[in-house]
Amino acid sequence: MLKYYGIHQPQICTSSGIYKFLTKKNAQNVLSFACRDTVEHNKFMSKISFPEAHFFDGSGFYISYKPSSKICNSGVDSFIYELKHQKGNSDTSFNINYILLGKVNLENHKEYNLTNLPKSDFFVVLIYTEYLGKLNDIKTFNWLANIDKVNQNHEIQITPIMISADYFDFWGISKNYIPEFDY
Repeated sequence: MLKYYGIHQPQICTSSGIYKFLTKKNAQNVLSFACRDTVEHNKFMSKISFPEAHFFDGSGFYISYKPSSKICNSGVDSFIYELKHQKGNSDTSFNINYILLGKVNLENHKEYNLTNLPKSDFFVVLIYTEYLGKLNDIKTFNWLANIDKVNQNHEIQITPIMISADYFDFWGISKNYIPEFDY
């Protein structure tokens, strides 16, 4: 099964390598972020799963698509199409700033000024790693395609934001820093 899905051990990635990966997936124009350093990456990895999606309203407040955090991400596809019915269902105690704090723009490795986020009805933060292989196609990039379909209907505007949970060369780490995963 792992060979079929193409899952492999993580490697140190470059921003240009991830951009090539995103370009192959037609996601090169999406706002793309990574953790700024290993400390942020370790904190981030302890709180998230991937692939995963987090939904926020136009003001940046969280909208849950699942009744419990223990439930898997299988409801993301249908929730993307239901977002237009979610106005007013946000949790004002959790803001998009929390998930983007400590992340840097993948293009220039600088922290992104969150006031520069485009005006949008909704934001969807997609968390992925390059080493997940075909799981990215089945999940992350399928979700991105569904967001594009919803945006083409012009009923609502959803802005996708991608966060790579990969290990990056600009952190100054060696290959020995990356854990071996037992799949």
